[in-house]
Amino acid sequence: MLSGTWDGLPVREADYWYYTESSDSKGGRSKSYSYFSVVVADLDCSVPRVSISKETLLTRAAEHLGARDLDFESEEFNRMFKVTAQDPQVAYQLIDPRMMNWLLSTGGAFGFEVAGHRRRPTELIPLFGSAQLFRDHIPRLVRTEYGIRQGEGTDPTERSSS
Repeated sequence: MLSGTWDGLPVREADYWYYTESSDSKGGRSKSYSYFSVVVADLDCSVPRVSISKETLLTRAAEHLGARDLDFESEEFNRMFKVTAQDPQVAYQLIDPRMMNWLLSTGGAFGFEVAGHRRRPTELIPLFGSAQLFRDHIPRLVRTEYGIRQGEGTDPTERSSS
């Protein structure tokens, strides 16, 4: 784990891995490993859950079975990303044209549940930079509506209603 500040952005990073075991019809066993690097960054606002991940064949197949994601004005964006949200309106506010263009510019290299291979320390630079750029692209409307006041927690369920 790493913890600190990246170019003014407080971040925490961890590597996570797991394996699944399988056996074939002859009793042979094999393990399949998956590796992830995760960056947690302070985004200066507390919004209900929004997941932006790379669209895959598996997520497209799941959509045909009823697991729907949100659609946006850009077909290119819809083909590249799967977006799910606790509150769709928040997702539409968060992913405005400026954010959408930036996400498209990444070529889908980063989701905001990042999945991929284990990363060396020098490979974390794009993760930290992407977390900062994601925060920098949060629309003013979202910061105004969901911004964290001094001394207030980051859990959206702890927000007082006014």
